[in-house]
Amino acid sequence: MKKWKEILFFGALWGLAEATLGFVLHVSAASIAGFLMFPVGFAIMWQARERTDSAYAPIQVATVAAGIKLVNLFFAPMWITVFNPAAAIILEGLFVAVLLRKGNRLSPSSCLLATYGWRLGYLAILLIQLYFGFTLRLLQGGMASVLPFVTIDAGVNALLIFLIAKTSRRLGFEMKPGWVGATLAAAVIVTVVI
Repeated sequence: MKKWKEILFFGALWGLAEATLGFVLHVSAASIAGFLMFPVGFAIMWQARERTDSAYAPIQVATVAAGIKLVNLFFAPMWITVFNPAAAIILEGLFVAVLLRKGNRLSPSSCLLATYGWRLGYLAILLIQLYFGFTLRLLQGGMASVLPFVTIDAGVNALLIFLIAKTSRRLGFEMKPGWVGATLAAAVIVTVVI
């Protein structure tokens, strides 16, 4: 039961980060969300992996965070604006789970592979949507938009997650009663309001 409390707490924390920091970064003039949100998610998944000692913790945390994001399906004018970020979160969780499957001893190349992995998976989803006639912001700029996404952004992300993994320590707090529910409620409410 303790493991699931940790998973729900960290998933809700990531959902809350996406709803607040992610929102601000996505609407800012300097689009730096791509540089920062995956490392934020990675730091949260890393903590969950450390605290639960479960190789599946990153994908479980990502599933909770994506579920919180999907609450917006009830309010968004276009489903794709909710589905795509949720799909990215799931892909990030999947590749981080593979990256952390044997613990936290990471190499720069493994961080780069995980970063490229989820980004290429996300581009595949976008290309399928493009095939069916959807207009997608990342693809509207052509290669001028896609290349930074898979080069500069990916390189910065790989460096940041490598540094996070090398410098992070397991947080030593004890989960208090009510934290999980409060964090989940806050994440859902902020997601709906913003």
